[in-house]
Amino acid sequence: PAEETEGAPPEETEAAPAEETEEPEAQQGQEAEPEGPTADELVAEGLAAKRAGRLDEAAERLRQALEIDAEHVQAHWVMAWVQVELDQKQEAIEHFRQVVELAEDEDLREQAEAAIERLQQ
Repeated sequence: PAEETEGAPPEETEAAPAEETEEPEAQQGQEAEPEGPTADELVAEGLAAKRAGRLDEAAERLRQALEIDAEHVQAHWVMAWVQVELDQKQEAIEHFRQVVELAEDEDLREQAEAAIERLQQ
């Protein structure tokens, strides 16, 4: 019995303030958090759709990701390759140019530049 009472008060004191503070934080969190998937989640969905051969779905997910974050390098990279597969060369070039402009990774920039050169031939 002594052990039960020793363990009970800390749980009660921890639970009571948490309940009081959780509600306002939850309301603030709901206001601050965007509704729907994040850009990263949409890029992952777009990549999965591309790999499954669902190019229109992939393009749509990637467009949604770019609406959320216009500077999302991976979204531009995957979108460029989707556009290549859809034979939309000019759109692919535009997305590769965004990769060249935005990517911090030099190898990725070089790959995008090489892809642009191939598409312009």
